[in-house]
Amino acid sequence: MRNAEIGIRDVQMELWIWRHLGIRLPGDWEMLQYSLKMESGRCAFADRYGFRFEMTWRRVDGPPDFDRMLSDYQAKLTEDGMENGHRITNAGIDGLKGTMNGDTITRFGRYAAGESCLVELVFPWPDGRDKELEREVLESFQEVPAYADGCRRWRAFGMDAKVPARLTLEGCRAEPALTEWSFVDKHHRTVLRCARRGMVKEWMNESVHSWLEREVRPDARPPAHWRHEQRGGHAVDRVEGRALPQGWLRRKRHLQSEAWICQGDGRLYSWIAENAADMPSEPLRCCGEG
Repeated sequence: MRNAEIGIRDVQMELWIWRHLGIRLPGDWEMLQYSLKMESGRCAFADRYGFRFEMTWRRVDGPPDFDRMLSDYQAKLTEDGMENGHRITNAGIDGLKGTMNGDTITRFGRYAAGESCLVELVFPWPDGRDKELEREVLESFQEVPAYADGCRRWRAFGMDAKVPARLTLEGCRAEPALTEWSFVDKHHRTVLRCARRGMVKEWMNESVHSWLEREVRPDARPPAHWRHEQRGGHAVDRVEGRALPQGWLRRKRHLQSEAWICQGDGRLYSWIAENAADMPSEPLRCCGEG
C-alpha cells in the first residue's frame, strides 16, 4: 500500500542544503543521520516507515569515468550480495538497480564540479520503485553556489542560515524540540550559533528580550545596544555589544545576536555571533526559501 500512497501523494517537496549540496525531498522525509565532514560524509533521510534516501559525498581530484566506475561498482555490490543488478537511467542520469535483502535499491552518481565531489544518491524501495518520485528528486539535485557576498547557505531541520564562507559547521544538535548549529573559523575566534526551539508555550514565561538577555549575557561596560523591530511579520529583538570575557586574559569579544518567535510555526529562533565583522544582516531565517 505504501507505493500506492506515494503514487497519489500530495506531499510538498522540501529543499535541504547540506555541505553546499541541495536536494528536494518529500516533506515527510526527515534527516536522521548526517556528517559534518566536508571531505567525505553521508546524510540519510527517513519517514515513519523507514529509510527512504541517502546522499553520500567524497572529494575527488576530477571528474570520474562514470561508465567504468559503474561497472566496477556493480561488480563490488554483486560480491556484497546484490541480486539482479543492472544499469538504469532516470532523468538522464545513469545508475544501478538491484535487490539487497529482498528490497529494491536504486543508486545514481553525480559529479559536483564546483565542490570537486563525487556524490551518490541512493533510494531504498521496500514497497517497489517509484520512478516518478525518483526522477523528481534526481532533477532537483544541485550545487548551491555562494552568494554575491561570499556567504554560503545551509538549510535543514527548519532553519535557513546564511554563513560567511570562512566558517565551517563544527557542531549540530538535532532533537524534536531543539536544533542547534555551531559554525567556527579555523582558529575558533569567530563563532556563529543558530538555534530553533520548540514547545515555546510550555516553557517560556518571559519576553523574548528577557530570554535573549539571559542567553547572551552582554557586558554592561559599555552598555549593550538593544533594538526591537518588525521584520517579515516577526517581532525581532536584537542586541549588539561586548560578550563577557571567559577565563584569564581573555579579551572581550564583539557580540551580535537576535531572537524572535516565528508567527508561522510558533518556535523560538535565535542566532549569536562573536567576533564576526562580516556577518550578514540576516544570518538566520525561519520561514520561506527566498
